[in-house]
Amino acid sequence: MAHKIQMHMEEENRRALTILDEKDDRLEILYKHYETIISFQHAFSQLIKKADDYRQQEEFEGHWTLKASQLMQI
Repeated sequence: MAHKIQMHMEEENRRALTILDEKDDRLEILYKHYETIISFQHAFSQLIKKADDYRQQEEFEGHWTLKASQLMQI
């Protein structure tokens, strides 16, 4: 899971990179930085969502294992 998260973050970071050009004026550079920050924020929000989903899945599997072990005792 940790490797998948790392790969996802690297992919999102690559997608977020905006190439600055030396001909860009200050407003264009500022806008490109803004777009990069928004993209990082989106990637971070997606990471949090995936981590929460993973925790919920683990919790569900833990409950299922507990119920299965209880059935085996019967």
